[in-house]
Amino acid sequence: MKHLAIGLSLVVLASLCAGPVGATCVTIDFDAYPGGYYNPGETLNEDGFTITVLGDQVLLGNGFGETGIGVAQANPSVSPLLRFENGGLFQFASFDLRNQPFYGQGLDMTVTGYLGAAVVAVDVFTPGNTYATASASNLAGQTIDRLEISLPVEDNFTNLDNVVVCEVPEPTTMALLGAGAVGLVVKRRRMV
Repeated sequence: MKHLAIGLSLVVLASLCAGPVGATCVTIDFDAYPGGYYNPGETLNEDGFTITVLGDQVLLGNGFGETGIGVAQANPSVSPLLRFENGGLFQFASFDLRNQPFYGQGLDMTVTGYLGAAVVAVDVFTPGNTYATASASNLAGQTIDRLEISLPVEDNFTNLDNVVVCEVPEPTTMALLGAGAVGLVVKRRRMV
């Protein structure tokens, strides 16, 4: 019975350290919103995430023959920024990215993950002229509570779509489940 308790404890410990294994991943595709301009301070809500427009306005592609969201700059002195939050912990996995073909080579898009006020990691992507999936590199496997996607302050038009994020179970929930399981084993051992 002692070996069973030790084995169960190791399983619980491994599940606490495993991060998003078994976590729910969602794809934010912006398809539920009509095409048009969204100004700083406006929010979109999809799959449990709030997407806030900051900096400069963005153009949502639906209704304009495009997919995803166009990060365009109406004011070339202000960097457009999208903030993703869900009120909990999550990990950034990937997104689809492209530069509008008539602009030539795209400018670098910066993706920054935060936990509280601290920067956890930053990834930089350079879009091509066709949609391609860009996967997290420095942000891969990093638990964050806020994701910000921004462009440099220059005239440009970049599309992004299918932002994949994975919710991470709260560590306290996993710890409580593990403690309950260990308690059941101990109780059973005392009954035998």
